[in-house]
Amino acid sequence: MQRIFLILLVILLIPTSVSAARGPAFFTAGRALVVASSSPGNVYVAGVSVVSTAPVVGDFSAVGGSIVIAAPVQGDELLLAGSVSSRAIVAGDVRAVGGGVTVEGPIAGDLVALSVSAHISDRTQGSTFIVSMDTVISSGAGGPVTIYGNNISLDGDFASNVKIVAISRLSLKPDTIIRGKLVYEAPEPAIIPASATILGGIEY
Repeated sequence: MQRIFLILLVILLIPTSVSAARGPAFFTAGRALVVASSSPGNVYVAGVSVVSTAPVVGDFSAVGGSIVIAAPVQGDELLLAGSVSSRAIVAGDVRAVGGGVTVEGPIAGDLVALSVSAHISDRTQGSTFIVSMDTVISSGAGGPVTIYGNNISLDGDFASNVKIVAISRLSLKPDTIIRGKLVYEAPEPAIIPASATILGGIEY
């Protein structure tokens, strides 16, 4: 498990966007910050409380105690905080480290998250990679999904393969669809309702 954490941290720190905004970058730091003006370039923010309410043309990178992004980001998001909430569309990738990670907006690229709890309620079109004690994905995913954790719950339409390593339990909600293969490791068989569909079969 320690090796997984180290690999994930390296992934999180590697730049992913080769088309970052070429406009001037915006830097700010403070205790309680509200980013309310749109930026033509990348945004870098550090604060105890960070709230972004204006669109960002480039990447949005933030470190804080609490981070809330409530406006679209055309580049990537890199977020490190005790609490992370991404609530608007992201045209690039999202990489988040936090005690709690919540994604409520669609992601056009990949999602990588390291957290104590992760709740993903909107769709990620690229790959999803999560290491979290408790993970809930409630809107499926457009690409392959890999999750390491304790309790894992899946719901929605998953377009590709799903790989799960669960210390405790894996459960699927009624009517869940996995169009690829479900491969999982867990102490006991997963909870799979009769209404769930796994087109690629199951490997346990």
